[in-house]
Amino acid sequence: MRVSLIQFDSRDHQVVMVDEVPAGEVAPLTVADYQPNAGTPLYDAVGTAVGSAVGQAALYEVLTGNKAGVVFAIISDGQENASTRFSATDVRRLLERQQEEGWTVQFLGLGIDAFAEGAHLGIDAAHTVASRHDRGGTLNSFAFVSQAVGRRPAPASRSGSSGSDSETGNASGGQR
Repeated sequence: MRVSLIQFDSRDHQVVMVDEVPAGEVAPLTVADYQPNAGTPLYDAVGTAVGSAVGQAALYEVLTGNKAGVVFAIISDGQENASTRFSATDVRRLLERQQEEGWTVQFLGLGIDAFAEGAHLGIDAAHTVASRHDRGGTLNSFAFVSQAVGRRPAPASRSGSSGSDSETGNASGGQR
């Protein structure tokens, strides 16, 4: 499995913190590494990250002949308030399309109404978690993503055999 992590906010827009790194090689994040601030351009961040993940998954399929399994996790402690490029409708269409393609899409809200925000984006309540905006809530959210990754079947190649090291995880996180 490979992991990408994108931090977003209205001041720094999007900062790619981890890009297609094997999960076992991702260094633990510290408070100093991950300091979101300012507004939450949630729709812009999700729309851009979906585009990137689609490209990464397509490249993987071309190079290996295997379809990538994708767990796309959106983690935010703020509701949309700063997007200029993508609308809620745009993001909902993108996410619904990728779910039809087999992606697991999750919404993890820290201290916000995650179920309302997730439903607004077309994400099923079974793939949504609301947690406190503290260390315990953050750990709970990441455990939820880990469970989803563990439940995904190994992606099949075009010939029907199973692949390995072929899941792509994307997480986006923002601040109020």
